[in-house]
Amino acid sequence: MISSAWGDPELSDLDILLYVKDTTGERDTAETKRNERSIPVHKVILAASSKYFEAKIKRWMNDQPASGPADGMESLSEEISKLSTAHVKPMLKVACSSPEEQDAGEACLRTMYLQNCPLDGEVASLDPDKSISFLVQVARWGDEWQSECIARHCQAGLATLTEAKAFCARHVNMLFEEMPSYLRGAEVRGVVADACSRWLLKNFEDVHVVVTNEGKRAAFCELCPEAVILWAGMDNLCAASENDVAIALAYWASGEQGCRCEKGVLKRLSLSLRVSKLTKTFRFLVLPRLPFFTEHEELNCLNLGECAPLPCYNENIIPYYKKHMSAWYEKYARMGILSEGSGDSRYTCTWKIPQAVLRQNFREEGVYEGPLLYIKGFLLRLTCQVDIDIDNQDFYLRVWIFPEGSAVIPGPEFVAVALKLVQASVVAQVSEQQKVEDIMVPTYYGKDFVRNFRCGKFNISDVINLGDGLEAECIITISVYDVE
Repeated sequence: MISSAWGDPELSDLDILLYVKDTTGERDTAETKRNERSIPVHKVILAASSKYFEAKIKRWMNDQPASGPADGMESLSEEISKLSTAHVKPMLKVACSSPEEQDAGEACLRTMYLQNCPLDGEVASLDPDKSISFLVQVARWGDEWQSECIARHCQAGLATLTEAKAFCARHVNMLFEEMPSYLRGAEVRGVVADACSRWLLKNFEDVHVVVTNEGKRAAFCELCPEAVILWAGMDNLCAASENDVAIALAYWASGEQGCRCEKGVLKRLSLSLRVSKLTKTFRFLVLPRLPFFTEHEELNCLNLGECAPLPCYNENIIPYYKKHMSAWYEKYARMGILSEGSGDSRYTCTWKIPQAVLRQNFREEGVYEGPLLYIKGFLLRLTCQVDIDIDNQDFYLRVWIFPEGSAVIPGPEFVAVALKLVQASVVAQVSEQQKVEDIMVPTYYGKDFVRNFRCGKFNISDVINLGDGLEAECIITISVYDVE
């Protein structure tokens, strides 16, 4: 086998001397020797693997002087020492600018023999930065020596690096944006893109987590435009709603990468969004305000006016309803499957209100703001207020929920919510839980209603009147299981 001939000096008929150039002129003989590496090779193997070596060897065999380095070889310096006796092998001297380049040159020659990836060691433990730099240098030697097989094996190595533990969004960007011209061929890009697709799906498959987890969202926003476009077009994303995909893209478009991208990128992101799978409220009132969304005449239009009309008409809705928006139809929704039980927990919010807060709220007759819940493209804010029934001297807790906006997620004027509300009072470490029947909200609410939408009213006299020294709190759990 050809691979067994690698490094075998007995049958070799040519030596290649890789040496690091002395740029200072201060090296002694011993140091010069340490910077030289002689590699026994075989002319027939080099000629079969490299057009450059084939031309060199043929010129030497015909006893014709070399005409100088081939195109692109200005950085290399070599000379062929002719045979002085029948038993002395010729030597090809190749200058390297650094020990790293010397290692890459040897790896390039080895790959011509072994025909496999130049990387050594366990993939999971590799340093992506060093490995990418190494493979680029190996590919450069392959380009200068005109060896087509080197780029193919280097691309396989780049694809393999996506499995390294330290591989991150920055390395994805390097593979898409910083590869030299000889590693940008269609075949190379295809293999690397496939590997990056698998990495993107592994790390950003659950779109809800991308939106709500700060660390995951920050990593997603570091991706280059080409990587985000690739992600947005995937069918296997786990998205309970296409609204989540739109919000994830909005976060990216608001970040550093998105702010400096070209308008053409925003158009491609808009094309990747499956607008027909968005909920109606989101499509009408949120989508036009997202930073990445663009309307374009080239898009396949789906006039939203042809959709089933909104069930209520008022001054808040008519301007949106009359506005024609370009949308496009995608028959299938995302096909990723969420892990079992993840839907229930992520759309449930538990709000614990201490007794002291309830008493203060009652005295000041104020509104107490609770937590913010993200669900399927919307931010919902919980608030409460303590009221008193003067006749019966009972205290009641009124709870509201309403849509709210942020710097990235626009707050719509109305949203339809279907939810389940549970109230529990904890008195002196004794828990008492009462389940309130499901509250089904009509399909659409006007602005006035949703801003003051009362989820429930609870008697909390036991908590308010509890004696000093005893701990008590009101626990409210809201589970939102649908939005429109």
